[in-house]
Amino acid sequence: MTQAQEDTLSAQFLENLCLIHNYLNRRTQLPIPVSQFSVLVLLDEDGPLPITSIAQHLMISKQQMTKVINRMSVQELIKKTPDPEDHRRTLISVLPKGRELLDDQTDVIRSIFLEDVKRLKKNDREELTRSLTSLNRLLSQSVFLEKPLSRE
Repeated sequence: MTQAQEDTLSAQFLENLCLIHNYLNRRTQLPIPVSQFSVLVLLDEDGPLPITSIAQHLMISKQQMTKVINRMSVQELIKKTPDPEDHRRTLISVLPKGRELLDDQTDVIRSIFLEDVKRLKKNDREELTRSLTSLNRLLSQSVFLEKPLSRE
């Protein structure tokens, strides 16, 4: 891949991230910050997890993630429990209030998204389906799931 192709690809990827983020912010009113919603989504898929793993997955510093987790704990969205295999670590899991918020908001996002998709032409809906399927398949490959690169 040439440098120009790499630049184009990375710019398109960043643009897609921004468009999706802006779409969610514009079309939905999340009752919690996006960072907290992202924690709930991750824990729903992979939890319970230690704070370090959550921070790495979401590419947030451990110090910042600790603040997010503490706020979520006060809101009773998540709970902290000692790791039975390593008592130095704390595992984070979703509480019923967090699961309810996640389920409700997921339903809202899906509903709004499907309403918007219905307004597309048939061939655009089909292209969107193919594109999202390909993107999900590619992003779920192990190369994208490896430990984040150091920024040093």
